[in-house]
Amino acid sequence: MLAVIRENLFIPLGFVGALGLSTAMAEPVPVGTQIDAGNVEQYKAMLPTGTYVNVKAGEVLKVIPTTPLEQLVDPKWLELTEANRGKAKMLDEAGTWGLADGSFWPGGYPFPGTDDPREMMANFQYHLTPDDIDTIPAGGHMGGFSLVNGDGKEYKRFIINLTQRRMTGRVWTPPLGAEPGYEDELYRTNTMFFEPYDSKGVISMNVIYRDQAALPDAYVYVPVLRRVRRLSSSQRADAIQGSDLTAGDVDTFADPLGMWDFRLLGTETLLVNQTGSPPSEGMLDNSVQPVASYYPSPYTAVESRRVHIIEATPRYSTIYSKKVLYVDSQTYRPAVGEFYDRQGQLLKTYEMNWNVKEDFTPSPNWIVIKNQQTGNASIFWVFDINANVGTPLSRVLTSSMRESSR
Repeated sequence: MLAVIRENLFIPLGFVGALGLSTAMAEPVPVGTQIDAGNVEQYKAMLPTGTYVNVKAGEVLKVIPTTPLEQLVDPKWLELTEANRGKAKMLDEAGTWGLADGSFWPGGYPFPGTDDPREMMANFQYHLTPDDIDTIPAGGHMGGFSLVNGDGKEYKRFIINLTQRRMTGRVWTPPLGAEPGYEDELYRTNTMFFEPYDSKGVISMNVIYRDQAALPDAYVYVPVLRRVRRLSSSQRADAIQGSDLTAGDVDTFADPLGMWDFRLLGTETLLVNQTGSPPSEGMLDNSVQPVASYYPSPYTAVESRRVHIIEATPRYSTIYSKKVLYVDSQTYRPAVGEFYDRQGQLLKTYEMNWNVKEDFTPSPNWIVIKNQQTGNASIFWVFDINANVGTPLSRVLTSSMRESSR
């Protein structure tokens, strides 16, 4: 009964007793507990709906100790958050944030402790705190993704590098502050494909702007065409290389804030992932096989954390009627996303499985995007990711895409 009510109304656990319902599910789940299809009903009230659905389908969870914040986020970032507390301003209705004079945000979470969902989503833009993420040396094999059909069979896989470089609010590597000439941007991403053969050399790049009413610019270089092509805004909703991922879905949410409305459904103590995800490198040689064909092996690490549950509804025409995002209340990293179709039915689940390295690099070892209506899935596996390696500006310029493709 509790699970059903919580799932539909998102009642905070603190109110359960007042409603005269059992509070058994509000008790801490012992470290080491394994949750699977056989016992998941017992823990349903402690799980995001998307996680519950996937555990019913075969995902295995293992409860680990709750990780202190200082082990999840670099202390320098937390110091900047405190040093800049109260200085952030929402500069427009769309949700563009910065200093009161309109200049870019200098670093740290802009709105710590906020109860405003749009401000929470501004914090979310810094769930990756480094100035850049890349391999060492730059441009190497970072990971890959597998396309899995409704029968649980992998039918295609890709090997990729994904680089992200922050353009403003740089706090770790020169140039600090902002990249000269790019003060109107938040960050850029560059994705290179190494395998399979028919995708080798393809590069896609995205430019994300500070203005939260501005659509990102997207470009692609296809070797056979030997030119860089700018993509239209309508192509932002297209599947990436036949996967279940679109540009606006990356890390559960990657659109400008001005394209969506946000509502805080609640802040609850739930079992979600923030670190401890098992390594995924074995996916390369198939020495590691996903659990039940789709899920992290040998388990998904979860811990008890306070989580903001944010409903996002689009202001534009899209395949989604809404997204429900589960965002950690301290790190602002996404844990789970639930994407609903235009009829209001659950269409996709998006589960992030992080492992925070000793240097505070947040590595998404496993990402599972599953179409709950067809059974198709895209499993992303990351095995070599490093932070603040000094990725040069040239790595994220359209003028360098052809050269990088060689």
